[in-house]
Amino acid sequence: ELKNLRDCLKPGGRGEIAARASWYRHDWAKAEYDRRENEGLPGLIELDKHCYGNTVNSKVPRAQWTELIAQNPDKIINLPNIHLVQSLIGRSLYTLPLEWWYANFQSEDIYFVCTEELRDVTGEPVNKLGQFLGLPSYNFSDVVGEGMYNVGFNQGYDKSTSWEDVEKEENAEGGLGRRLDKSEIPLPDDLREEIMIFFKPYNERLFKRTGRRCNWD
Repeated sequence: ELKNLRDCLKPGGRGEIAARASWYRHDWAKAEYDRRENEGLPGLIELDKHCYGNTVNSKVPRAQWTELIAQNPDKIINLPNIHLVQSLIGRSLYTLPLEWWYANFQSEDIYFVCTEELRDVTGEPVNKLGQFLGLPSYNFSDVVGEGMYNVGFNQGYDKSTSWEDVEKEENAEGGLGRRLDKSEIPLPDDLREEIMIFFKPYNERLFKRTGRRCNWD
């Protein structure tokens, strides 16, 4: 997938070309593409549609796995949720879909929040989000102080997982609410670093566009 994304998202790559061909005939999109070009910004990209494509054949569900399947002819890729699996990396490129929203709506009508901020036990980040949505100010400290919902072994929203237990789970092998088993493959450090380097310019693009910075280093 990483190799596929690098090829699709490179300047002048198929991602930019295909999206422009699809949308440039619309007045709002033409104005946005022209603006971005004049300011030296990359064009809008429809990641799912133009970078992942459709099924190649019965044995190759997506082109990005062609080489992998050729190297392992005795294996079968069975993907009940192909949309989820095909974009393990791509769905973390938050700036690409968000830029379409900024192209169609005023910046002041979009509220960007880092999910990590919602852990603030003062509850103020949640309060600010609520105020943006038109809700009256409220002290959420008691609610947030309870912990997290729908995580770990407490699925649903009727029971919270305390912050102490959340920390234990996050530090446990396999991550929050999971344990490493034979079906899971640990991510090698060099590959993790390669992915983080790939993410960095897209994260910076996101931070510049939203005027907010998340602690993702």
